[in-house]
Amino acid sequence: MNEANEMAKNGGVVGASLVLDGKVIVSACNDPVDPTGHAEMIVLRKGAELLGSWDALSKAVVYTTRFPCWMCAGSMWHSGIKLVIYRDANPAFKADRSYFIHRNMSINKYEYHELS
Repeated sequence: MNEANEMAKNGGVVGASLVLDGKVIVSACNDPVDPTGHAEMIVLRKGAELLGSWDALSKAVVYTTRFPCWMCAGSMWHSGIKLVIYRDANPAFKADRSYFIHRNMSINKYEYHELS
């Protein structure tokens, strides 16, 4: 989640990371020019490219700073992603939790506490 947070802070509203076997494979932020260039979409594309196929994504976890939209949720499902961890709710633009549940995917809220 730290890398996703950094991507959001440095490049855009949303940041995402693709993690496989506890290692960050790729991180990205939203592309301000491409309407499909959501951070989650970018990490799926780049991750599949780096791993050699989209089938390899099925064992990965997506960390994202916002609850995924419908496009990103569908793409993660088609990629075989089983676990998505998000930081913040996005009430104006989010997929319904039931979308994940009915597709045997887990969607978990990342709990973090800032140090004072």
